[in-house]
Amino acid sequence: MRGRRVNSPEVTQDELEALCATWQRRLRLQDWRVKIRFARSLELGADTQGDCDWSLTKKMAAIRILVPGDYPPDASFSQDIEQTVVHELLHLHGAPFDRFACGSADDNAVEVMIDCTAQALVAGYRNREG
Repeated sequence: MRGRRVNSPEVTQDELEALCATWQRRLRLQDWRVKIRFARSLELGADTQGDCDWSLTKKMAAIRILVPGDYPPDASFSQDIEQTVVHELLHLHGAPFDRFACGSADDNAVEVMIDCTAQALVAGYRNREG
């Protein structure tokens, strides 16, 4: 998707899958079978840019990314599909340790750590590719 905005409403399913495959390699997650697709906001819930369900024993995951057209125009930050893909993939590295109740203080701390790491990784690769 070089030369094209990753967050454009015209991003295709094939481009999303290619982005996921690229980041799976970078994050050394090639041993996971990951299916990724766009999802409407009604499927994901309020204030959700993506989600990931996984089976640790089967090393299979299903990632859903918010359709760009459903991103709220009044949001405090812009949608970054690539960063969301990386964020969801990083959950797979933490899957063996994921024991926190959703919405708990510990879960929120893990989400912040994953988000900061995803931001740093994507920014680093974007700076390298210039």
